Order: sequence, then C-alpha cells, then structure tokens
Amino acid sequence: MFDTPDAMRAAAWRHLSDGVANRDHPARTPVLATIGADGPQMRTVVLRGWAADVAEIHTDRQNAKIAEIEADPRVGLHVWLPQQRLQIRLSGTATLDHADTETWAAVPDAARKVYGGTPPPGTPIAQPDDYSPDPVLDRFTVIRISVASADLLFLGDMQYLRVQFSRDTTGWAGHWVAP
Repeated sequence: MFDTPDAMRAAAWRHLSDGVANRDHPARTPVLATIGADGPQMRTVVLRGWAADVAEIHTDRQNAKIAEIEADPRVGLHVWLPQQRLQIRLSGTATLDHADTETWAAVPDAARKVYGGTPPPGTPIAQPDDYSPDPVLDRFTVIRISVASADLLFLGDMQYLRVQFSRDTTGWAGHWVAP
C-alpha cells in the first residue's frame, strides 16, 4: 500500500526504469497516444529509455505518428502493470530527433531493420512478403517525451488509490484524488 503520493510516484518511476531494463516487464510496452487528423491515435510502442522524467521511443520517420507529433506534440503514455495492479498515465510534450547517430550506434543490427524498408509503414501490400526491410539511418527517429503530468491508479484488494501529479520548474507536486 502507498502511504504518500510521492511513494506511489516513486514506485511508478521504478517500474518504468524496470521496463527499459527488462524486456519481459509490462512497462516495456506502453501505449502511446497522439492526436491525429481523425482524433486520438493509439499504438503499443517499446520504451527504450526513461530518465529525468523523459521517456524515449524509437520509430521509423515515415510512420504516421511522426506527422501527428509534428502537427501537435502533446502525447500520452499508458502503462498497465497487472501483477502490481497499477495503472500509469503520463502526459507530456514530444520532440523528434531524426537520424540520431549516437542512438543509432547503440541499436543492435537485428533491430535496425524496422527503421527503413519498402514500402513505408502503413502502405497496403498484397502479401507479407511484399515488404522488404532495409535499415536506413535517415528513417530512424527518436521520440523523447518530456512528462509534465501523471495520473496513477492502484487497484488494491481493500482500497483503490489514485494520485495526480504535475511538474513545473521546481519539481513534482501531487495530491490524492478520488479513484
């Protein structure tokens, strides 16, 4: 059980770090929400980094989420941790870093194939073999999300607990809210 809002945020942040370090941790694959031309767009992504309240995700530059972020950089991340019964909802502003050579150098060769390819992501194809992977640095994009607010919900057996946080230049401020 969490006795303070800060204890709940500290636990959530630990899980996000664990998601980066452990490919089997459920925080490894959050849902990213963007604002598209037709409204909210959501997709599961891989959390590649979490430090100093910034989440890092990698994607192909020709993916639809890039145009959505360029049009409106406000995004959300949603994580559900079933064993801990903890929901983490984060909101923030995304920035894009195209062809980041330093990050690209750390991406394993086998993983690079999803950053490039013909045809581009989302293009209709007749059969799966009609897609040809081809790693291309210019198509590699790092999305960094500077988290500005968090909504944390713990679904305990005896009690549900919910905390909302906002961040400003002095740090995080959180308070309990009705679940």
